[in-house]
Amino acid sequence: MTASGMNSSFEFRAAGAATRLAILATLFLTLAFGESHARAQADGTAPAGADGANEAKERFQRGVALAREGNCGAAVVEFEASYNLAPRPNTLFNIAQCHEQLFRYDLAVEVYERFLREAPPDDPDRMSVENAMRTLRNLLGTIEIESNAEAEVWLGDRLIGRAPGKVLVPGGRHALELRSEGWIPARKQVDVAGQQTVHVAITLEKAEQTIQQTIEQNYAVTKVERIEDKGISPVFFIAGAAAAVGCAVAGTIFGLDAQSTSDDAKKVDARLPRDSYADDIQKSALAADIFFISAGVLAAGTVVLFFLTDWGGDEEPPASTSTVSIAPVFGPNSAGLSIGGAL
Repeated sequence: MTASGMNSSFEFRAAGAATRLAILATLFLTLAFGESHARAQADGTAPAGADGANEAKERFQRGVALAREGNCGAAVVEFEASYNLAPRPNTLFNIAQCHEQLFRYDLAVEVYERFLREAPPDDPDRMSVENAMRTLRNLLGTIEIESNAEAEVWLGDRLIGRAPGKVLVPGGRHALELRSEGWIPARKQVDVAGQQTVHVAITLEKAEQTIQQTIEQNYAVTKVERIEDKGISPVFFIAGAAAAVGCAVAGTIFGLDAQSTSDDAKKVDARLPRDSYADDIQKSALAADIFFISAGVLAAGTVVLFFLTDWGGDEEPPASTSTVSIAPVFGPNSAGLSIGGAL
């Protein structure tokens, strides 16, 4: 690229992005690749083979097309691939220009420095590049990072340095992320202006410590849930079972009484009245039915209580004495079941 071409490319920095990209693309196509090839032969840089040169040119042209469309991120990839096939200083210049478009001023300065190292000492574009680097450095701020572990410093999707240490970033608000093997990544938002130095401290946490804390927290939550979900006391099951058995016993007693009264009535002379026997049989049979039905209901409830009962927990129950007493009660015209005790 000629000095006039370089000067033109730097003059459009103050113009709009679309205009700058259009001028940049025109310069690329008409000057950059062809002249850099001649310069490579003049300064002794080894040219690529025929196939490599053709692919380098194709990738270079794809990079130009992408830059014209405003896709400088993809253009950088194509230019770098072209440079790897045919290392030419002017390709580095194009890469730096794209980094400028992407506001990656730190990378632009880095690539411009490579351009100065690789270009011939008498390259007419050196002064323009040095002026551009001075301008870009004024737009960069310095973040001095203190950390409790060695880590990579990431800005978005790119690695910009290591911590503890200093990194250069364009002026503005940035979300820095520290990454290190065995540590939990840590992020911090930092505001820095051009030519300003900001000091920040970022603390990383050990991954295994975090895992251990998580396990302990989960265990504590599980333990609380188990305590909250604890079943009912076995006393209720025992009382229900005893009541069901008592009702069954009472029903059996009344049933036997009804049967006995019926047998006695059969022995009485048929000519004598049997109305009193019939009443007693009916009352005993009714009482027996009531107690048997109650026993069935209590038995069903006791089965449910069996599954809801806590039959053994982590805590020993306090010492206590539970007593349940069940007894049938008979009267001249009634019958019942007496349940008593202390829980």
